[in-house]
Formats: sequence, C-alpha cells, structure tokens
Amino acid sequence: MIYPLSDPTPGDYKTFKSYPAAIQPISRGLRINVIVYKDKVTYKDKLGNDINGWEVYDEQFKNLAQSTSTVFDGHAVVASGTSIVETDNNKVLEADPENIRFVFWDVIRYDGFIKGEDTRIGYNWRHNGLEHMCILAADKNKVPCYDILKADLVGSDEQLESSVNKYKSKCVIKSLEGTWVCGNDPSQIIYES
Repeated sequence: MIYPLSDPTPGDYKTFKSYPAAIQPISRGLRINVIVYKDKVTYKDKLGNDINGWEVYDEQFKNLAQSTSTVFDGHAVVASGTSIVETDNNKVLEADPENIRFVFWDVIRYDGFIKGEDTRIGYNWRHNGLEHMCILAADKNKVPCYDILKADLVGSDEQLESSVNKYKSKCVIKSLEGTWVCGNDPSQIIYES
C-alpha cells in the first residue's frame, strides 16, 4: 500500500492558468503528517513510518484538531526561539523534542486521507480551515509548536510573476479549487528556477 501523501507537480509557473490561486514559498524540513484520530496523535514521515518521542506535543494537536479526526501536512524543523535553525531530516530526528516546531500548509480530513483522495473541499477551504483551527486553539495552546505557511492570493499572470519574484523563484502555486489527492497533484505546481 502506498502511503497517502500529496505532492505538487514540477513545472514552470508561466504554464499555470488556474486563477484564483495561492502561492507559497517552498518549505524545507522533515516532511511530516501529524494525525489526530479519535484521541490519539501519531507522527509519520513521508513514507508512513512512525516518529516517536514527540508526544510532548500531543495535547496541542488534540486542541488544534478541535475533536475531529484530522491530518496536518507540513514539515518539522528545529527552532531556537522564533528562528528555524535546522531543516536537515536526520538532524531534525536527532534534535531534542522540545526544540521541534511544525510548519503546516494543509489540513485534510482523516477519512479522505486514508482513502487517498478528498474531493469535498478545495485548497482555499482547507487553508482557511487551518487558520481558523489555529485561532480557535489559541486560548489552549499559549505557545504553539506550529505555524502556518502563509499564502499570497493571486488572480492574474502579473500578480503570479510578482509573487514568484518575491520568493526568488522557489515557490508552490496551488489552485484554490484543487481538491486533495494522493501522489502528484496536477492542481499544484512546484517551481524552482
């Protein structure tokens, strides 16, 4: 069985025409899924292997999930204060769990994730939902171990080119209508010149 992970398709931003869209800088770190299922939290790498030792964050992710079965998709990094100091996979795994932070760009309903596709909502709703979850959990998670990868909204070729230049040609462009699929996602382009 293939572990259900969604990845953008490599491409040139000049071929992207699915507006409106979100554009984000490329995130670096250990690819991670934080899975909250019922009352249990598991941490999995991009191959679906369990990562142990990060249980110190379980309560924060239960608060963030708001009693729903949810999968948070992003990267784990090593941080000092508010600065990311390490993104190398092996060094992240070897770091003191107290220094691990999570950068998320997506949230998926657990049942759709396990099925390998979720056609119920587009990226716009998923990203907005992630932001809303963070707001709702703020009272309980006073010093959150996570952050959201911010997104610029673009509606034209000119706006897209401006954002690509802002991110120094290293970005992911996502159709706001794109639903979540396992494997290469044709509604997302990863661009590195």
